[in-house]
This record gives sequence, C-alpha cells and structure tokens, in this order.
Amino acid sequence: MTVIFVIDRFNIDTEEAIVAETSIHAIEQLWQTINQHLRHEDSNLLRVRFNNLALFERFRYFDGVEGVLPIQQLIPRTVYRKRVDENLPLWLSDELIIQLGLLTHQHATSLDIPLIDTIIKSCDADLLSEKFPAFTRASIKHSETFSHLLKIADIQARFVNNFQLAFDFSEDLALLLIEQLLVSSSLNDFFITLAYEQHQQLLQAQLTQFKLPLLGESLPALLLTVPLLTLEEQDAKELPIHCLTALDLISLEIKKGNINASDIADLIVAPWTTVLDKLLLLILENNALISTELVAKLESFQDKKASQLAVEITEQLERSKFSVLPESATTDEVLAWSTDYFELMRQKFSSDEAIEEHLNLSFTEWLLKKSARIARSDADWRQFSKRVESFLKQNYLVIVCMVDALSALNTDLLLESSSKIEHLTRSSETLFAPIPTLTEIGKMALITGTETCDLPSDKETAIRQRYKKYLPEEKSLKFITSWKATDKKFNEKTNLLVFFENRIDEQLHKCIEFKNHRKDVSNILSQMMSSVEKWKKDAGSMNRDVVFLITADHGMTVTQASYEGGNLGDVKERVFEVAKSYQNKNEAFSYVPNADKNAFLIPKKRLRLTRKALLSHGGLTPEEVLIPFVTLTSKIPDSIKTPLELKVLNEKCQRVAEKSWELSVELVASVRVDNICIKFEAPFIGEASLTTIAENSTQKLLLSFSAPVEQSGLRTLSLQLTYDRTGAHEVNNKLINCLFTKPLLEKDFATQSYEDMFS
Repeated sequence: MTVIFVIDRFNIDTEEAIVAETSIHAIEQLWQTINQHLRHEDSNLLRVRFNNLALFERFRYFDGVEGVLPIQQLIPRTVYRKRVDENLPLWLSDELIIQLGLLTHQHATSLDIPLIDTIIKSCDADLLSEKFPAFTRASIKHSETFSHLLKIADIQARFVNNFQLAFDFSEDLALLLIEQLLVSSSLNDFFITLAYEQHQQLLQAQLTQFKLPLLGESLPALLLTVPLLTLEEQDAKELPIHCLTALDLISLEIKKGNINASDIADLIVAPWTTVLDKLLLLILENNALISTELVAKLESFQDKKASQLAVEITEQLERSKFSVLPESATTDEVLAWSTDYFELMRQKFSSDEAIEEHLNLSFTEWLLKKSARIARSDADWRQFSKRVESFLKQNYLVIVCMVDALSALNTDLLLESSSKIEHLTRSSETLFAPIPTLTEIGKMALITGTETCDLPSDKETAIRQRYKKYLPEEKSLKFITSWKATDKKFNEKTNLLVFFENRIDEQLHKCIEFKNHRKDVSNILSQMMSSVEKWKKDAGSMNRDVVFLITADHGMTVTQASYEGGNLGDVKERVFEVAKSYQNKNEAFSYVPNADKNAFLIPKKRLRLTRKALLSHGGLTPEEVLIPFVTLTSKIPDSIKTPLELKVLNEKCQRVAEKSWELSVELVASVRVDNICIKFEAPFIGEASLTTIAENSTQKLLLSFSAPVEQSGLRTLSLQLTYDRTGAHEVNNKLINCLFTKPLLEKDFATQSYEDMFS
C-alpha cells in the first residue's frame, strides 16, 4: 500500500512508473488507482511520475497521506554528482547535463581522467583529439553544443591547454583561435574561410609572380599558421582557375630555362581535379616538368587520384631522367648524374627489383676512359690527403674516420647521423675511389694520397712518412679501431687521429638484403657519431680547433647474378687478380692493370664471383666507385671557404612590429647553387629560401625574423645555410652580428631573463 510521487521535469527517470497525463479522464483514473492501492494490503511500491509541477499540483492532496512516501524530485546535477562521486562546477547546469546526454549515455569515467575532459568528450571525443583536422570536424558536427561549451571559461582554458600540447600552438595562437570560434556565426563557414586563406597564402608567391589577383584576407595572419586544413574544390573560389593559368605560364618559363621544374610543386596545394587533369596534360607534352618534389607533393595528399598521378609521373620520370651517361660528360656532370642514380638504386635495391645494367655500364665505360680527367679533378681520391695536410698546416686536430665499405649510395644516412652533432660546420662531397674497389687497394691510398703498391706495408710508417712535418713526436699520431678495445682518448700532443671503422664491411658479407644493410649502416654511423661528439668535447677542453674528415675506401653493390664461367685467377671479392701478362680477352670483364706486378679482371655487370657474396664490392659500378667525403669543423677554415657566403649589408636591423625585425643581407655565390634555404636558429625564428643563384653572382635579400621577447643592443645571431651545388649538398652555420634598437617599452621579467642567457 505504498505510493511515491516522482517529479521528473527533465525526463531522466529510467525506472518503471505510471506516467501522469494531463487529460481530465486520465487524472480521474489515476486518482482511483492511487486510492485503490492505498486501501489494499499491497506490498508493491506504486511509482507515479510527473513531468511538470502543474500536473503534480492536481495530486497535492495525497502529500502526507499515510502510505505516501516523501516526494522525490529528480535533479540532473544531483544525479550526476552521485554518479561521478565528486563536486560539480557551478557552470555545469541541469540543462547542460541534459544537452550533453551525461545521464542518458554511459560515458567512461576514471580517476585518471579529469571531470572536465569527461564532459567535453561526452559531446565528441575528437574535441580533445591530438589531430587538428579531427578537432575541426568534431566541432562542426556538434557546432551548437560545442559553441555553448566554449562560452565557459574553464572549458576555454582546457582547449587552450590542449591546443598547446596536442598541436604545439603558442599561447597567442591558441587564444586567438578560441576568440575567433566564439565570434563565428557558423563554424563550418569559419573553417572553410580559414582553409581558403591558408591555401591562398601557399599560392601567394607564385600567383603574385604572374600578376594574378588575390582576395583580401579576413583572418589574422597568425591564425593561418594552424595545421593546413582540407579545402574542397567547390569551396576554393577562384584559386583552381588561377592555378590553371599559372601552370600554363610556369611551364613556358621552364621550357625557356628561366626556372626549375621543382617550382611546379608549389602550385599544387590541394588535389583539385581540374588542376590534376591540367598537370597531367602538360607533363604528357613535356616530361621536363617532372620533378621529385612534384611526386612527393602528390603523394602527401593521400588522395586516390593524386596518388595515381604520382605513380604515372614517377614511371615517366625514371624513364626520362636516368639516361645513360654520355662519354663526353665532365666530372661534375657525372657527379650530378650520380645523385639521381643513387636515389633510383636505393629504391630498386630496397624493393628487390631486377636492375638493368645499361646505366652502370655507361658509367664504367666513362670511368675507364676518363681516368686522367678524374685525376685532375677535385673529386679524385688523392684530394682527401691534400685536405688532411691543409688542416694539419692550420694547426687543427685532424680526426680521420675511415669507414670501410661506406658507399656514396648511403651518403644520406651519413648526413642524417652527422646532422645531430651540434656546433660543427658541415660540408659534403663525393670522391672517386681507387680501383679496383678493394680494401687493400683503397684504404691507405686514401689516407696518404699514394697508391698502395708504393707504400710501406706498415700503416703507421706510411702515415708518418706522408705527414712527417706535422707528426714530430710519437704521440702526435693516434690510431683507434672499431674491432679492438683500445684507448679512445688523445692528448694535447695529438695532431692526427685515424679511426678505422670496419664493421660495415664485416656485416656486408653476412647480409642478404639491402634494407638490412641500410639498417646496419645507420646503426654503426650513429655509434660512430657518439665518438665524434665525445672527441669534439675533448678537443674543446684542450682549446683545439678540430676537424673530422669522414670517408671510405670503397663502396658496395647488390649483385644480380652469379658468374658461371671458369676460374680466371685469384678471387678477391668481385674481381679476379691475374698476372700483368694476362692475354686472354673476356668480353664480360674489364682488364685493369695495377701499378704493381699484378692486374685485375673486373666484371662489367653486377656479377658475384662467390656463392654467398650477395652484397659485395670490388667492381666498377657507381655505388662501388663513388664514396662520400663529409667534413665537420669547429670553425670554417680557409681551405674550405664555402661557395655561398652571406654578408650583412646593414648591421642595424629594422624593427617592423613587436618582437619582429628585418635585416638586409647579400648572398655571394662562387659557383651555381640551388635550393637555398636560410633558417634562423633558436631562440630567433625566421626562414627564407631561393631557387638558384648563378655562378659568380649575388642576390640581395630582406630577412624577416622574430624572437619570443623584445631585443636591444648588439646580438650575435646563428643562421643555418643549406644549398645544393654540383655533386654536393651542404649545410653551413653562419654567425652574424645584428644591432637592435632599444624598444620604447620597459623590459619585463621575461625579457631580462632572456637577455641573461647571453651574459
């Protein structure tokens, strides 16, 4: 005979109950039901639910009657507080709890997850995603609820925090985005506008170059630095049409030789169908428009049509770019050709593709005919010892890192590992190794600049004879090897340290896959760079200028087939050693005489002479003959003054905005340089790029940069200058002085703390 009245204005009751209705008939029937239940000895509880207070007033009579329990009012805040077992923020109203569905859906709650995160994720978990596009999609999908949440100060603070942690936004950018979202009448329109202006900014330089009009920007420039959003073609307004016009104009300039083909990639900012169709037509007419930069851009979109186009032009690029090496090629032209050749070989070796031999055969033919030309060039192996002597003459501590079997095919791995060594100036070149490409032929020849047959058998004696002027004492020369547990320290009297790293060659003979070989090379170079880092610090503690000269005795290749003929001589890797009087001709081999009494028969193709030598060396392919030569110096010596110099035209920089300045500089190129990039190093921020500077030419630039706080007085700025020249990619650090005028505002604590870094 027990009755309970439940007032549920928010429709959150989930238990069984009789729902009161507003009609007169329903009210009368419910009265009778309640009376009958109270008169009978019924142990069951009768629950009666009222969805509004006015209707309940019609039953107020029963309040206090025997058998009627106290009225139960269901309040969302009370119910939710019991569920999460913690106090709720004042802004979490009953209405918001219902709007977010916090009581109707089972949302994950955990002591490890703050309540505010649970509340936000109840709307959509992607609102706190680590990916910016996911956040934008979620906010658009739930725009009404999201906009309501965003008006709450605590919610704003949580989003600002997530923007900074998940998207690496600055506090200013995070706050600006919140501000823009709050005033936006349509989140969908806002993000479309943001995506449009981002893409317009990407196209600005190219479109301005061809005098194509751009719409004015409506959003703050800082806002455009958020991760690039997708812009559908139907929302791109006039941009696709401008791209079509610019593609026609830029293709004409490429045909004239005025600009590089890689510039086309800057025009492809989105996988818009009309633009991709136009691009394909232009490429079919002229494959000179193809570049690796364009392929990479198309692949980056993760779009089916763009990816298909990337595959098509990649195949066309391989067919067009990698023609055989002409016999008339200069040494510089061969080195430039080898850059693309190595990129292709890395792809083919890694995917275990069968490789045609026409490319390496053209190189072999050129190599054997042009030995005199190579010997006169700066890429000859003898240049290495000249560089060693030049640095010794300048009183450097010279550390030679002789890495056995490190091919120029793996120069990218060497540059990657050496880039982690800070405060050293780096340059990269490519040398022709002695032939045949065997350790006993190349190693000591490289270090001394003398053919092995003319050297003493003892390596220490050979090196002391070559550099005796600079090695007056026993401790002036130090040897360290990777295969012996030796003392790896040097002292103040050491002028030349020679480090022999043999592990790549040792692992090479055990390896059966190029991909695994690359992993071995990467790991070994990383370990070697740990030693380089330590030696750099030791030299610094002795106040010695130090230079690291890193090279190899020979490279390596991936053999394609086994030699099936008879034994022609003593097998050494991929060569037969024979007497100089050897007369039998074999079209499959090149006869290479040695300065000593012996000669060598070297297979023209990638043949292995032993069953297990899948990865080997000794031959005449580019990847066996060409070796890297990387220099790391504690300062820029006269012997390697860079071919691209940077001069400050006016030491006094111009303040253009708060914490932002401009500086006039001039680039001076002694040779042609391409893909030039100037980047300010922390704590300053700024970057500029140029496509090309011709040989013996200059280019003036206005560098824009900023800092976290205001600056004043004379400061030293560090710039990273990267560029490509024939046969090399170089990365140089430049130090420049810059005079900052004192800002009108007083220094705050952050400014003073920053300046203390320099004192």
